[in-house]
Amino acid sequence: KTMGLTAQLLTFARGGGPVKEAACIEDLIRETVGISLHGANTKPEYCLGDGLWSVGIDVGQIGQVIQNLVINADQAMPNGGTLKISADNAEIYDEDSLPLEGGSYVKITVADQGIGMSERVRKQIFDPYFSTKDAGHGLGLSITYSIVQRHGGYITVDSVIDEGTTFEFYLPATDKEAAVAVEHEREL
Repeated sequence: KTMGLTAQLLTFARGGGPVKEAACIEDLIRETVGISLHGANTKPEYCLGDGLWSVGIDVGQIGQVIQNLVINADQAMPNGGTLKISADNAEIYDEDSLPLEGGSYVKITVADQGIGMSERVRKQIFDPYFSTKDAGHGLGLSITYSIVQRHGGYITVDSVIDEGTTFEFYLPATDKEAAVAVEHEREL
């Protein structure tokens, strides 16, 4: 189900649109965060609202968004720490100050207690040619931004030096029932 990075980059480069299905965001968050933080000093703390709506998403692409945000958060906390992941239903109205069409969304928040970033860095964080890593490239967050946009969603970032960084992103809810998640753990 999860594509390799090369395939994801090719999809991104070709402008491959998301192949959407109704999905349970809670299952995707727990599974992706668990895999992304496996063996890390960072511990997840979940605050997932009751009765979260299903979202119409490309599971592989939104999994990549969550993974990118979690790995960045983990790297921002070199000595470990707590990563707070929340999800809540959100009704957006046209007069709200967000660049979203009015409607039903699920808002996902990923908040670390890491090193934070300056205003200058924060303004460039979604630029594909910008990176704070010596050996890295800035593709992670620019892909993240692009995927959320292609889903009809929106992503914001807020940060305070030495206190941490918070990413919030909105995904359109769907009234379709989510397909039942496949259990990956076999009974022992």
